[in-house]
Amino acid sequence: MLPAPGAKGGRDRRHRTDRPPSVRVHHPPHAAVDDATREIGAAIGVAITGSVLAAAYGHGIDPVAPMIPEPARAAVQDSLAAAIQVAEHAGPQGEQLAELAQNAFLDGLQQASWAVAAILLVGALISAFWPPRRS
Repeated sequence: MLPAPGAKGGRDRRHRTDRPPSVRVHHPPHAAVDDATREIGAAIGVAITGSVLAAAYGHGIDPVAPMIPEPARAAVQDSLAAAIQVAEHAGPQGEQLAELAQNAFLDGLQQASWAVAAILLVGALISAFWPPRRS
């Protein structure tokens, strides 16, 4: 009978268990910096995208905000979901409110996408013309 692939003397060399617990696999020193950079970049990206989306949505809702009763106005200005809920209880004008809120949200999403695309383009240009130093 042939031994299993990667096995020598019945032991799989890929999964060594005879290594002392004090011997660990070390990652390169820059791995932690890479991870931190990725995490911070993602957090900043979410913050920028959310801010642009929220600002554009608020700007799109502003023209009809004075027509919405006070208790619901702040919720409609802050959230598409709240605007849809208010629209469901608003009767015939509710359809117009829902459509306006959806369009405001989609406009905000489009603006946020363009902002992210611009940031990505700047990052790509920096990467292309400012390569990392080789050590």
